Amino acid sequence: MLIDFADFYNDSIALLEKWRRRYSQTEYPSKIVMNIFYSQYGMNMIWESQIASSFGQLTNSEKDIAKAFNQIFGDYRNAQEDLLHGEILNSLMEKNKDSLIGNLRYGEFKTDIKNAENGDNSAVERLEYNYIQYRLINTSILFWAGFGRLGTNKLNSLAKITGGLDPSWESLTFDYSTIFQALTIPVAFDGNKLYSPLPLFWTSNEQPSAINANEDINNVSFYAYSKKAFQSGLEKFDKNDKIGAIEDFTKAIELNHLFSEAYFNRGWTFLFLPDYKKAIEDFDKVILLKSQLSEDRIADVFKYRGSAKLLLAKYEDAFSDFNQAIKHKEDFSNAYYQRGIANTFLNRFSEAVEDFSKTIDLLSGFTDSEKEVVYVRRGDAKEYKEDYSGAIQDFTSAIELNQYYTEAHYKRGVVYGKQGSWINGIKDFDKVILIDRELGQAYINRGIFKLNSGDKKNAEIDILKAIDLGVHEAKDILKQYF
Repeated sequence: MLIDFADFYNDSIALLEKWRRRYSQTEYPSKIVMNIFYSQYGMNMIWESQIASSFGQLTNSEKDIAKAFNQIFGDYRNAQEDLLHGEILNSLMEKNKDSLIGNLRYGEFKTDIKNAENGDNSAVERLEYNYIQYRLINTSILFWAGFGRLGTNKLNSLAKITGGLDPSWESLTFDYSTIFQALTIPVAFDGNKLYSPLPLFWTSNEQPSAINANEDINNVSFYAYSKKAFQSGLEKFDKNDKIGAIEDFTKAIELNHLFSEAYFNRGWTFLFLPDYKKAIEDFDKVILLKSQLSEDRIADVFKYRGSAKLLLAKYEDAFSDFNQAIKHKEDFSNAYYQRGIANTFLNRFSEAVEDFSKTIDLLSGFTDSEKEVVYVRRGDAKEYKEDYSGAIQDFTSAIELNQYYTEAHYKRGVVYGKQGSWINGIKDFDKVILIDRELGQAYINRGIFKLNSGDKKNAEIDILKAIDLGVHEAKDILKQYF
């Protein structure tokens, strides 16, 4: 990170400590929230004229980042001062309690304000945490605009603040909410490294003996509560209570919205429901939090997000995610495998064959059932690129691992037909029918192969069987050839 936010963080802590001394215990919670919205309304008031215009008419208007920042900060403070006349701020907050101001709604703070006034220390801490977070990120947005006034474009201005470009930024719309999201992790306590809760606001001799995911918490850091809710979610997932797990992961996130593992596990759970769009949203959040994660974990996140996109038929986007997964973990066999599937859907069959080949190279130590599937997928790609001999070889490799693998026999039989090898094809469909006597399409294929090999009598028997099994096209074949 190119800008050190430690001084801004320490200044925020000093202000909170001053307000603790100045206001009564019942006044303090409302004052915190008022200052959060004091900042948010001020940001709204200068967004177009001072922030967005820094990348338009005001670009190249400054040569020094400190001077540019101070200029924008002065306009920001002036806008805030206008809110202090009379009861303007209080009136706006109450009138617009259900409206987004930046990316916050005043109504969402009502419960925490009430609980904090009634002695809930975890509610006090949540309010203080939000104040610090929004103050730091709004400050970073002012720096972002400052770099724009130096002639730096929007993406590179973000990189100057965070220390590097993030591929996910390519889709940013550069409104307040998306900029806030992009800056949350690198700026807000540098992934919690700066943050340390203030001493308990309400003192009490009583401490709860245990914490569970549903009880009200007092005098306990909301981070502890968040971890308990997260653990409860893991236990519910293991018991196949997916809805309950999602509820607990959501509680954990509400208490600590920088909790990357809670987002990851909720996204993973959404995959199982399935709700692929919500899974992607959670994996998006985890990727923003990736500074907290190991390289292997980052690879997992990209792979699972890619899986969700693949299931939504967003093949090019899925391909990009699998690329990222492989970048973070070069020996990630499942990422190569799924990228191979994406390439197949994108009609990039040679690339798909390469991906499946790499998967096979990495499959030492894997089970035969895992290997046989990869051989079949590579056989599919070879068939699509009309490498029929190569496809037959791969389907045969799968069959050698599992002689009862119906799909491999069926596909090999089809490819034999494309080569005109009717007898070999018939043998494969014999095997398919022996394993699954209700597969009508196998009877049709075997009937056509028998017809092509001159066995019209037995061909008709197979076509009639397919009709009995409800395969509609079998009737057309019967009319055409018999």
